[in-house]
Amino acid sequence: MQHALLDTMTRQIEDRCQRALAAARQTADGIVSEAREKTAKRRVDAVERTQREVAQLAQRTRQLAEMQAEQDALSMRQRVSDEVLHSVEGELERIAASQEFPAILEALLAEVMTVAPEKAEVIAPAAHAQACRQWLAAHGYGHIPVLESASLTDGVSVQDAQRSSRITNSLSSRFHKLEDRARKVCLQTLFGGTV
Repeated sequence: MQHALLDTMTRQIEDRCQRALAAARQTADGIVSEAREKTAKRRVDAVERTQREVAQLAQRTRQLAEMQAEQDALSMRQRVSDEVLHSVEGELERIAASQEFPAILEALLAEVMTVAPEKAEVIAPAAHAQACRQWLAAHGYGHIPVLESASLTDGVSVQDAQRSSRITNSLSSRFHKLEDRARKVCLQTLFGGTV
């Protein structure tokens, strides 16, 4: 059942990511068009300058213009992928504030409890601390204290009683583990080629 819940959650997030990605593609097309226009104008200006200069200086100027255009395109691609990833983070924040989240939180708690130390403390969002206490009690972990956290809003953490180690299982921590891979997929999907 937990696996089905995680699969459902994953499909929902993937669906939302696809919608966000479609919107980002549309935005990216506009940004790409604008970047191409700017690059084309720079190229025309560089050509006019180089026609008045010595052949060697003209060649160097074209090389600099091409390098700048490539850098601008790379920067634009990075900005677009940052916007997409930021929209995913926003969607995760929305999920954490939604009515769907308590069920997701229970699944995250169940998963992290499989690796919890014997003398553990659970750290939970303040708004969901009581629900976490109830879940722990219902699953044989009623002796484990639940500490409320204002900063942890989209998951739970488990730490040993000495607070020397902590394991966090949250939507944002899961996303951040995949962020580099997600950026590459985003860049390849939006702009093609290899990154």
